[in-house]
Amino acid sequence: MEFALDKALQEMSLDDDKPIVLKNLPKYSSIVRNGCSIIGKLLCPENQKMSAMIHEMPRLWRVNSRAKEIALPNDKFQFIFDSESDLLTILEAGAWTFNDWSMTLERWTENPPEDYLKIIPIWIRLRNIPVNYNTEETIKGFAEHIGQVTDVAFDPSKPRSRGYVRVRILFDINKPLKNSRDLQLPTGEVVSIGIEYERIRKRCYQCLRLTHDKERCPFNPLNRQAIATGGMKVASIVPSRLIPKISKDDPLYGVLTDDDVGIDLVSGTPKIAKEVLDEMRQYLSVVDQQERKIRIDRVHKSVWGLENDIQGQKTLLRLEAPARITTAINKGKGLVFDFDHSDNSPAGIENSPRIGISDGQHDNVQLTRHSSSDIFATASEQSCGSTVIRAGSTASPAGTKAKPTKNRRCPNHWKRKAQARAKTAGLVVPKEVKKNEVVMVYKRKATDEAANSSKLAKRDEEKVVSNEEPPKQV
Repeated sequence: MEFALDKALQEMSLDDDKPIVLKNLPKYSSIVRNGCSIIGKLLCPENQKMSAMIHEMPRLWRVNSRAKEIALPNDKFQFIFDSESDLLTILEAGAWTFNDWSMTLERWTENPPEDYLKIIPIWIRLRNIPVNYNTEETIKGFAEHIGQVTDVAFDPSKPRSRGYVRVRILFDINKPLKNSRDLQLPTGEVVSIGIEYERIRKRCYQCLRLTHDKERCPFNPLNRQAIATGGMKVASIVPSRLIPKISKDDPLYGVLTDDDVGIDLVSGTPKIAKEVLDEMRQYLSVVDQQERKIRIDRVHKSVWGLENDIQGQKTLLRLEAPARITTAINKGKGLVFDFDHSDNSPAGIENSPRIGISDGQHDNVQLTRHSSSDIFATASEQSCGSTVIRAGSTASPAGTKAKPTKNRRCPNHWKRKAQARAKTAGLVVPKEVKKNEVVMVYKRKATDEAANSSKLAKRDEEKVVSNEEPPKQV
């Protein structure tokens, strides 16, 4: 019996372990359909329900019938749009949130880069910039330490009634969103520059990151045991294996050092892009030694000659697009949500966010959200007008001015009936009556309504025939 079983096991075919080969045919590929789609990821999935987000975001984007939503593994999702304009409108709007927590959105690409879905575009506001250093270069140099600068809304030729300067950056989601940073001036004085983030709602109160709340923060002392036992992951850092290094068999070995191709401490990205390094390797792959020495000198000049040129390092070595200076200071403007002042929130509402509304001279005007109906809304997806609100005016939770309501001129139906009854009973007060005179108001009764109503069936009162005896009992 055992011999027969062993023989049967040896004769078993292992063809099922081979991978299934998918033919390279157009009918098996969805690249064409994915060309007009967005890939996103929930940053705090513990507080964001995927099924609710999939159904709610198209409504907020106003593309209910023009988008198809797909839930993907690892807290990712995809939205396929019918038109290119809808896709660009959503991406250009900036940061988006769901259930008060942020999400990352990027256009689908067949070969995504390493930082795919790890960057979120944010408009920030810089306050308390010294008057003597209020220049474009100062603003860009300071904002570069927060994220990659793409736009600077600054126009020194026009009057500025607001106490801040707006800058659009590409922010790494693994970094904390600090409310201020110190700036040391050439005179040695240290100034604290305030930082505000538009359209960003909740973040961790412990480490100020977007990827978790305080209960799951790895820096919370209450979570030390969970971190030690492996039940909670520590905040991600750049692994040593991802730091670019030059090996001995690399054509760049002896030409550049590990420090030349390492990680930039300010931006957290490689000092030289991978595409540039590959071109250098191909450029140095020559047989003639004399020609190789000439090319090595050119590579040295292209790298070491840009040590003092920060802009050249960004555009030539890192292949970063230069920052755009725009005079439209309100471009892509959104609200600033403040969750630090939740003590004054109305009863029954916990952790209610406070929305800072700026109107130039009244930068400290605060608007409290009194309803949870906009739990899925962000700074501008429900607003159709400007987010600027004048002091003393009423506003909705989305930041737009509430529509004025017209007073009802015609009185209610019960009041009209009461006036008709009073007129019939002779209790109508003339217009010339004095204010100090007391007027008796006729009280409404159900019997009166029944008598005056035309819809009730009419009946005559019971009458007894006179001079007639009642029927006798048998």
